[in-house]
Amino acid sequence: MYVKALIDGLAELPPIPQEVRQRLRAMDPAERRALLETKDPAMAAVLKPGDTQRNLRALEVLEATGPQPSRLAGRAGDAGLSGCGICMLPYRAAARRAL
Repeated sequence: MYVKALIDGLAELPPIPQEVRQRLRAMDPAERRALLETKDPAMAAVLKPGDTQRNLRALEVLEATGPQPSRLAGRAGDAGLSGCGICMLPYRAAARRAL
């Protein structure tokens, strides 16, 4: 995940308003999961029902930004090193020698 973030960059998201965060955190985890399944079924299908932190974060992003988090998942900014495969060559060579 860290290497992917370095190469592809991260999706830029605005900060979550405090009122949205407080409202969602006041909900029962089962309620939040049901809401996520209704509002973004694709993200709910990827996240485990027991992963309350990620379910909460997906809802926070959904409520704060509008687009479904599942649609944002593939949209990385230009902050990463995409197209810079040569940056990883020394690491790959060192990893092969270690084997």
